[in-house]
Amino acid sequence: PEWSKHARKECGIDVQENGYMDGEVMPRYLEWLIKRLDSTQHYLLIMDRYFAHEVVSALEMAAKSNVHILALPSHSSH
Repeated sequence: PEWSKHARKECGIDVQENGYMDGEVMPRYLEWLIKRLDSTQHYLLIMDRYFAHEVVSALEMAAKSNVHILALPSHSSH
């Protein structure tokens, strides 16, 4: 989108036509995030328990990269 052209280079932007994070976006987001983390450290990612966040490949990728996910009840993060 036009507005994303003005974002800082270190910002990651991914847009879905329907406006929701789905099963395709979650793995891409984690891949982008993990590239920027120190692999010797552990991280806690807090997110709501929306079903698209529970993509098995993404959860496995997070676990292998020391990213621990705390899933809050759906819709409680806003």
